[in-house]
Amino acid sequence: MRGLARTLQIGIPALVAGLSAFWVQAAIFQAGGSTGGDLLNPDSFGRCLYRAVMQINGGRAEVSVISCEEGVGPLRAAFKTDEQAGTGRFIPGESLGIGQVTREGRTLRLVTLKPSPDSPPLMVAVSQSVSEAKASRSDESRHQIDEIPIPSGARVLSFQRNDESRTSLERLAVGMPADGVRGYYDAILARNGWSRLFPESRESGLMVFVKGATVCCVGVGAADSYGESRVTLLHKQGAVK
Repeated sequence: MRGLARTLQIGIPALVAGLSAFWVQAAIFQAGGSTGGDLLNPDSFGRCLYRAVMQINGGRAEVSVISCEEGVGPLRAAFKTDEQAGTGRFIPGESLGIGQVTREGRTLRLVTLKPSPDSPPLMVAVSQSVSEAKASRSDESRHQIDEIPIPSGARVLSFQRNDESRTSLERLAVGMPADGVRGYYDAILARNGWSRLFPESRESGLMVFVKGATVCCVGVGAADSYGESRVTLLHKQGAVK
């Protein structure tokens, strides 16, 4: 397909290896280690690919994207003390995990994603002070990525945007199984003129679509005991040339 043959600014290998690569204007690379990782210092779990201050539901937060070359094992181990103390919790998943810890006057929320079976997991970490977290709370979050529809009845859990990189990140709770969510986005985005990259990669919870110079990534986690799937939408303008 001619449209899919266009070159991404960050390159096809980077697209497969990291969801965060779409965010990069000038990438930040730092070395990190897996031993004794500090939850309030996400870089300690791997390589920092991107960091920026973003708008979070009307507030502000520092957002980092980390490539976890050692997997999510060190991250799960680091959560044990906070889980025992009641200050944090991590819910792992094969393709999508969610965690939160509140300590030392800061709250860190994170999402782990596995773009493909052979790539290292990525961690998107959102760090806020107590006052920043309060400013970001909204009684009723609304869907704000106009180009990407959401299923009927879906709840918006959070919204983040960085104007400089023209990137938006939205988390949803959708009342249908993961296969149903993937089928929904496959159908509706194709109908709206989006093309899917790597359609043969069915084992991953990550779907990547392109339309013109815009890329949309849809991360889908397994449904919880209430039948709700957690969905992450990443919308990046100007990612394709």
